[in-house]
Amino acid sequence: MSENRRFYWLKLHKDFFRSKRIKALRKLPGGAEYTVIYLKMQLLSLEDDGILYFSHLYSDFADELALDLDEEPDAVRMAMQFLLNTGLMEKVSDDEYQLPFVKECTGSETTEAIKKRRQREQLRDKKGTLSLTCPPEKEIEIEKEKDIDSVKRKRFQPPTLDDVRSRCKEMGYQTDPERFFNYYESNGWKVGKNKMVSWEKVLAGWNARDKADKPKSKPADKYGFDFEQRSTDYDAILWDNLRAEYAKG
Repeated sequence: MSENRRFYWLKLHKDFFRSKRIKALRKLPGGAEYTVIYLKMQLLSLEDDGILYFSHLYSDFADELALDLDEEPDAVRMAMQFLLNTGLMEKVSDDEYQLPFVKECTGSETTEAIKKRRQREQLRDKKGTLSLTCPPEKEIEIEKEKDIDSVKRKRFQPPTLDDVRSRCKEMGYQTDPERFFNYYESNGWKVGKNKMVSWEKVLAGWNARDKADKPKSKPADKYGFDFEQRSTDYDAILWDNLRAEYAKG
C-alpha cells in the first residue's frame, strides 16, 4: 500500500506585488534578488507553518539559511534585515524565526485526495456526469473531512522523557535529555510565545549550542600525555633526587 503523502504549495495573494512592503523591498538595490529570497524562505517553511529553524550549523543564521536557499549569505542577510524591520519576519527565539503570513497562504493536498479527484475527473469525461450514488458535493465533503483528519493526526504531540532519551542516544547528542524535557514540559512545549512544531529540530538546536558552549580541553603532547592536567610535579621530584645524589657525593 502506497504512503498517503501530503503536498504543499504557496498561494500568493493577488496584491502581493502591490503591497507597500514588497514594493519597498523591490526598490532596494538588489531588491529583485531579495524578493526571490523571501519567496524561497516561504517555500522552505511551508510544512512547518511558517517557522524557519536555526540548527546552529553555522554561527550566523543568515549563513545557514543561505546554504538551504542556495543564495549568497550577504544577500540573505540584507533580506532578513528588511523583513525583520518591516514585520515580514519575526524572531521567536534563538532557534526559530517565523514568517507570519505563510500559514494563511499555504495550500496542501494528500495523494489520496489527488487520486480521488482524478478519478472523478475521469468519470466525468466518460459519462459526462458523476455517479448518482454519490453526488459531487458529497464526495468533495468526504475528501475535505479526510484531509482535516490527516491534518489533525499530524498535529504536534509532546514527546515523553523516554522519547527524548532515545533521540539523544540515536543522534549522539550531548544535551541532557531531562533538562530539555523538564524545560519544555514546564512551559507547555512552547518556543517563545508559539506552540512548538518539531521537538526534534529544537533538540538539535540545543545540542548544537551545548557543543559550542563546551570548553575545549588542551591538546595532549605527541605521545598522548596531557602534562597540563597532571597532579604530580615530576620535575620537582627529579630535581630533589638529583640534589640528594649530589649531596651524597
